[in-house]
Amino acid sequence: MTTSVYGQNIMTPLVRPSYDAIVGIERPGENQEQNRSPGTNRWELLISMEKYDSDSTPVTVMVESIIGCKWSLAVLGQIRQGNQRPGELERSIDGLSKKVLNERLRKLQRFGLIGKRSYAEIPPRVEYSITDLGQQFGKLLDDIDQLQSQLDQGQTSD
Repeated sequence: MTTSVYGQNIMTPLVRPSYDAIVGIERPGENQEQNRSPGTNRWELLISMEKYDSDSTPVTVMVESIIGCKWSLAVLGQIRQGNQRPGELERSIDGLSKKVLNERLRKLQRFGLIGKRSYAEIPPRVEYSITDLGQQFGKLLDDIDQLQSQLDQGQTSD
């Protein structure tokens, strides 16, 4: 788009406010504390919900995303059992690559199911732990396992 100012054509960019500027959503790193809990940023929530319909809730998105992924369940299960270091997790799950492990750890962190603690040591050390939300989600997974056991044994009531 060109604009004429004092007889000279000047290129002016077409400036359109972004969606997050309109609704007042802050992107990660903008005016936020460095140690905020993961998954609490509205921008991250919108990013994770983009592919779902408008009827989806954050919990629905989280459950579908975690339960629908075998690696996320495996990683979450290992962290619940006490394996906290990335190397331990990678060794304890057969077939899991370092790349996929890191993606799943970031996803679980984004949803707030696990927390990450980095130590300023040489060599650097990182540990993951279950959050309160992760413990509640773990109870849901335990209930699903119990239901599956009952179905396997034919003990469901009709």
